[in-house]
Amino acid sequence: MSYQELEEVLPTKSVEASADVPTWSTRQVSEWVLQLGCEGHVASEFTKQRVTGDLMHELTEKHLEALGIDKVGMRLLVMREIARLRRKARAKQRFEVVWQATGLRPVEGPLDWLRQKIFCVACCDTKPDKYKLTNSSLILTQKDHSKASGFFSKAKRTRTIDLDSIAGVTANNSSELCDCGCVPDTIEIDLDDEQGLDPVEHLYVAHGEGSDIAAKITLAIEEAEAAVPMEMHR
Repeated sequence: MSYQELEEVLPTKSVEASADVPTWSTRQVSEWVLQLGCEGHVASEFTKQRVTGDLMHELTEKHLEALGIDKVGMRLLVMREIARLRRKARAKQRFEVVWQATGLRPVEGPLDWLRQKIFCVACCDTKPDKYKLTNSSLILTQKDHSKASGFFSKAKRTRTIDLDSIAGVTANNSSELCDCGCVPDTIEIDLDDEQGLDPVEHLYVAHGEGSDIAAKITLAIEEAEAAVPMEMHR
């Protein structure tokens, strides 16, 4: 195949996926193959052999040859596009939000505790902390305790913590009587000491939800760790 012929066949830009690749039907896969420039009989062979989206990442150059793609350049193109779709799926999964919440107002000393008991002060702050957990990181927007912000400052700062730097997660469930549900559960995030990172401020979540949220964070950490060997294998 000459350079000019390749130029006519290869698309000028990558074909964009219209949906999550693993959910593609045989029809969607065959349409994708046609968009890449493959001939109609090749697309039909993909359908005939029941190649669905969840099998796309298993295809090798030998499979493509058996499916009727006889030109080396076209096989390389399809393999390149499959790799691109794999990278896109990985990126989407990494940043997919697993959990997010608004932080509650912590109890600040005995007097504040007594005031909440007597007046059942609202749990929510006017400028609450915000928490977000993805498959790769924990993103926290919390009060900035740096010297530059000042003691009475209400400034916030956002910090992104890679899950692989978290050494442990502990939930402390509030068990106060007659607390009107205002005393939040506390989640402690311990980081890997060897990485020399600044400690993480406690997370204050809804009463009774601390253990479940800590379990979600722990599960996300375990799944992220399990994904590393798989990525290296690929």
